[in-house]
Amino acid sequence: MQHYRFLVFLVIVSISLIPAQAFAERIVSIEKNLPTEKEKLVQVFSDLQAYPQVLPKNIKSSIIQNEEENISKMTFKFKIITVDADVKYYSTSPDIVILEVVSGDLKGTTLTGQLTDIENFQGSKGTNVKTDLDLKISWYLSLVAAFISDEHIESMLDSSLEQFSIYANNPQPAKIFEKEPEETCFLVWCW
Repeated sequence: MQHYRFLVFLVIVSISLIPAQAFAERIVSIEKNLPTEKEKLVQVFSDLQAYPQVLPKNIKSSIIQNEEENISKMTFKFKIITVDADVKYYSTSPDIVILEVVSGDLKGTTLTGQLTDIENFQGSKGTNVKTDLDLKISWYLSLVAAFISDEHIESMLDSSLEQFSIYANNPQPAKIFEKEPEETCFLVWCW
């Protein structure tokens, strides 16, 4: 009986030592030319509060938590999974924009965009965007993410960049979320 208790104790301790910060990591990169001026894209990328309007199928809400550091609490939705994370926007130069997840199940994930002007793209100014997604996933999200291919992530990045371009060329008034929506969650599934 003592051996059984010790074995159960050992299993519990082992499971509790699994790092929840980043159990799985993936890097996915794409490059895309967009029919939008670089300055307009940078403006939309930096407006975290507008993300639910830009990507309504994937971002349920974005509530500014720290205006000075440009951090927003975002709720991402992917089919049946809902993930909450604090996201920070910053720029290291006029040509580099970065989104970094600073808390939640995606903590440590960064999306870096390098933007370059294109002078005569489809008859007007455009922008070449090179995007690198360094995806860090908690251990229980990695169970679901294992079934998502890099090609699918590339396709989501591609369509997201397209949506940012469309929004930058025709901005809509931002909806302000006063209060987080109430929902019930178990692990990563919310309803």
